[in-house]
Amino acid sequence: MLGKLLHGLGAACVRLRWLVVGLWIVAAVGITLVVGQVGAVTNNNLTLPGADSQVAYDVLEQYFPPQQNGSSQVVFHTTTGRLDDGGAQQQAVTDTYNALIDVPHVASVTDPFANAASGLVSADGTYAFIPVLLDIDSGQLDEATAQVVFDAATKPANAIGMEVAVGGPVGAALSKQSTESSEVIGLLTAMLIMAFTFGSLVAMGLPILTAVFGLAIGVATIGLIGHLIDIPTIGPTLATMIGLGVGIDYALFLVTKHRSQVRQQQMAIRD
Repeated sequence: MLGKLLHGLGAACVRLRWLVVGLWIVAAVGITLVVGQVGAVTNNNLTLPGADSQVAYDVLEQYFPPQQNGSSQVVFHTTTGRLDDGGAQQQAVTDTYNALIDVPHVASVTDPFANAASGLVSADGTYAFIPVLLDIDSGQLDEATAQVVFDAATKPANAIGMEVAVGGPVGAALSKQSTESSEVIGLLTAMLIMAFTFGSLVAMGLPILTAVFGLAIGVATIGLIGHLIDIPTIGPTLATMIGLGVGIDYALFLVTKHRSQVRQQQMAIRD
């Protein structure tokens, strides 16, 4: 039953091939434009009742607030001297600490030089970090708020040319999901292998094209669904990995099987 249904669907797509291709293009362009207007939303503020991680989160929220919101680490690095030598570099770190205290939604900031036993300065003095706790969680932390924290955390160090970076929820809020080079390399490698195996650019391009179109629509849809439900920031990356792998693999299976059956004269090309 299912086989007949899928065969009928495939036959209909072949008969109306230009309409089908056009609809896919319209869908891809349309959903991409919508995402461009409303934005893609991801949110790491997930609730998993009964999970050990959720129990730990609830304990922190009840007894040690705002620890449950996670720490955004402001990390400093120098290649000249030590950060705790009382010079301009230590002053930049101290200025950062003082600036962060007055930033909205910053609940707690720790001075790395206040207690030598705190472990916030490396043994060789070339690294130091300031833990910053916010009074809002990652689900409430928008890009504008994160940018204010980031600017306060980096301005003093940047002014004297010292290396500084911000991680944790603040860093994640300002980080943009991008295509990793490994995924591009994998896609190019798949194209090369299939072109060599099939000996045809058309046979090679079909699995790639269907995978890319499906991936574009799928990732954009995830961004839209993020407005309705919580989707972690890793979601689009995971979808890209699965979309490329499954999309190319199954399209490749179909093309290979079809070519084999045509060669063996078990079916006509149209079938």
